[in-house]
Amino acid sequence: GYQDYLPVAKFSRNLQDGYFSTSFVNLPLITIYRDLAPKLFSAIGEPFFRENFQIKTDDSIELNRPYTLDLIVPTRDPLSMNKSMVELLNAASGYTAGMQKETRQCLVMKRIGQIPQSIASNGKLNRSIDWEKKIQLDNAPIAYVLGTLSDQRLAGKYIVNETGYKGKIDLNIRVTNDLGELNAQLAKSGMKLENAVRDVNVFVVQKAKGE
Repeated sequence: GYQDYLPVAKFSRNLQDGYFSTSFVNLPLITIYRDLAPKLFSAIGEPFFRENFQIKTDDSIELNRPYTLDLIVPTRDPLSMNKSMVELLNAASGYTAGMQKETRQCLVMKRIGQIPQSIASNGKLNRSIDWEKKIQLDNAPIAYVLGTLSDQRLAGKYIVNETGYKGKIDLNIRVTNDLGELNAQLAKSGMKLENAVRDVNVFVVQKAKGE
């Protein structure tokens, strides 16, 4: 609940002996869930979209109630850390927020050849995006690439990664929403998009049964 004399804040800390801490102070419950959801997707190498966050309750009072959560763990593994924070919030709030599967029309990214690894030397994501002309991504995680390609000005659908590739790539494409033209460019990077129906991950916030 609300902690008197403390500010509204969110922060992370590196502690001694390999311990790591993340804190949410006096923030609405729904705000904390919204912060944790994309981190869970990132930890499993998937892009996160607004439609992947679903609220299946009309209890706006409880969702906006302030919560304070401080987790100290001996790991910086984002999946286990953020899953633990969701579980603690669920136990305290009476909600069962978390990842679920939903069947959806989408695109799948297939491997049709060798996917070249990034040749960027600085180890950082470099991007140059001109939605009127072209997009240049250097040293981009595959999830970031799929998130960019899903934009309505390009593929325009949720994209599931079925390439088996989890590294970083460079991508230079002209902006087009024609799937054939887009695939002709992606083929140079050993990839292709196909229409499909898949069970995709969504983050659902709902009341626990019996609440």
